[in-house]
Amino acid sequence: MHFSARRVICAILLSALCGVFAPPTRLPAAAGRWIANNCVAPDGAITVRPGGRRVSGYFGNLTALGLAHAGREPGVVLGWLRWYIAHARKSPNDVPDDATLGSGGHVASTHQPDSTDAYAATFLMLAWAAYRGGTPVLRAFVIQHRSAIERIALSTVATQQRDGLTWARPSHHVAYAIDNAQVYRGLLDGASMAGAAYHDFTFSRLLLRDAKRVKRGMLQFLWNPQLQTFRPFIGARSAVLYPNADMHVPYPDALAQATAVLYGILSPKGARATALLQRARPALARPSPGANALEFKFIYIAARKQIGRRVRPIRFSPPPLCSEAGWELLLYR
Repeated sequence: MHFSARRVICAILLSALCGVFAPPTRLPAAAGRWIANNCVAPDGAITVRPGGRRVSGYFGNLTALGLAHAGREPGVVLGWLRWYIAHARKSPNDVPDDATLGSGGHVASTHQPDSTDAYAATFLMLAWAAYRGGTPVLRAFVIQHRSAIERIALSTVATQQRDGLTWARPSHHVAYAIDNAQVYRGLLDGASMAGAAYHDFTFSRLLLRDAKRVKRGMLQFLWNPQLQTFRPFIGARSAVLYPNADMHVPYPDALAQATAVLYGILSPKGARATALLQRARPALARPSPGANALEFKFIYIAARKQIGRRVRPIRFSPPPLCSEAGWELLLYR
């Protein structure tokens, strides 16, 4: 009688634990289908919002990156790679302009991209993910478009300065911590791709060299040793040249700390990474409702995962931004 009761209790506890820690078998498929059904224009562009008309190279890259990492909807990833490269060719910076779509998915108007360094860097992350874990068609696409992808790789550091940091755009002389952390990771992925896909180890070493310069620049010029935080930006054309991070401000201040950990500027095993995320938690883990609030939370969780913290699976719920579904795929794949 007692033995039977213990078995029942154990079964109940085991079921509860499985509900908390079991692999998220449903989320990748649901998130992938949702992106394919709600965020893709007829020409392969990925919109910023579900059913929206705005297209951003940056947010499209992040959406497709989640799909590529999770091995979901390769046709969507392929369509976006084609769209990005085709529109990057029309730009002197090898970065597509942001676009507003008209009827039928055609581009009705274009707008200056928010940045060139982060757009190009996130594309390199995507191209490497598509090659490394994608279908044979995706791998073949990356190989066949080597020259275009190499031009994009070079555009990542087109604004790199003597201090190693990259400006957001050629005309916007501000080095953002978030952008530079992404540039560092993008260059590392680009170097891996140059060696594995193109067997061009000279180009690979070139990208690795530039990546190291970015990391040194962040640790030397963006890191504030007194406050033990990264400055959100520095720049010759900003009102404040060397602002300190306000950890009560989610973007860009607190988010700069999380991205520095997520993309490897700080060692994930080091005490500084753990301390930074602890300080960023109030602003990012439970952000006030507003633009990109869910994305900030996912980036914070991704950074915690990077330092070895457990990430609990969740049930997919359609988010405000398509890229937020991409972040969920990265987290819970």
